[in-house]
Amino acid sequence: MSAVSRAYFDALADGLCTAFAGVDRVMLLLRAESSQFIRFNGGRVRQATQVEQAMATLTVVRGTRHIEARVTLAGRVDADLVTLSQERDMLVTLLPELPEDPHLLLP
Repeated sequence: MSAVSRAYFDALADGLCTAFAGVDRVMLLLRAESSQFIRFNGGRVRQATQVEQAMATLTVVRGTRHIEARVTLAGRVDADLVTLSQERDMLVTLLPELPEDPHLLLP
């Protein structure tokens, strides 16, 4: 997953956040971390590990209706693009059933 970078985000955004019929806006938020941990006990190293994880929040907006989903990413553009595209398509189908949000504030 060390491939989580600006280029990775741009590739996902280019593939997902394009305008299409029936949707005003698709937004993508990416949260990722790469951390190293070392645990000590009794003056000895008991565990040394590295954690890499990435989560995406995908939001679809039409008028004042909006819906979002959070997805754990694999860190590979091709696989994550498929997963997020399927999630986006599902959100688009659910969007008309949601009530309008008079307090929706968009960036």
